[in-house]
Amino acid sequence: MAADPDEGAAIPSSPPPANRLFQAWEWFEDKIVLNLGVLCFAVAMSLMLFEAGIRITIGASYHGVEELVRYAVVWAFFLCLALSARHGFHIRADFVHRKLPPRIQHLCDVISAICGVLFAGFLFYAGALQTMQLYRNGMLTESELDIEMWRIQIMLPIGAAMLLIFYLGALWRGLTRRTVFAETIEIE
Repeated sequence: MAADPDEGAAIPSSPPPANRLFQAWEWFEDKIVLNLGVLCFAVAMSLMLFEAGIRITIGASYHGVEELVRYAVVWAFFLCLALSARHGFHIRADFVHRKLPPRIQHLCDVISAICGVLFAGFLFYAGALQTMQLYRNGMLTESELDIEMWRIQIMLPIGAAMLLIFYLGALWRGLTRRTVFAETIEIE
């Protein structure tokens, strides 16, 4: 439990959703996005084990498998980036932050949320531009798979958009004088 900047009352360590829209978004992240991210990791792990087994048993290697593993891991990372931030799994350098008075801590959290919005917005914009450029150029992957690169790259703006939604929610919580970020890791 953390202290509210204005009152001495305790508030939950996990920030509550701002409204029904954010509740629906959090449900979507917890039930759909997390499962897609886990599926991507499972596919990557299965492909790596398949590749290792084939190398050990018959000494062959499929170059496309390494590429698919790389893409599956990148997709899982960008899918779960905002979700992990909401649950408090991102690294925070809060040694100094904890020593500050509650009002200054809250101000620092709001400033951090503003920086997060700017970063995620830039990442979304740059990722969208790059994806559109890859689509126009018709660039293909480096292996014999010949997957269009824009299909792989599109995960960057999607993940950045989800991160932007997270930081907008954090900023909204901060501006409405609530806990901005999860203070502890939430494990169910």
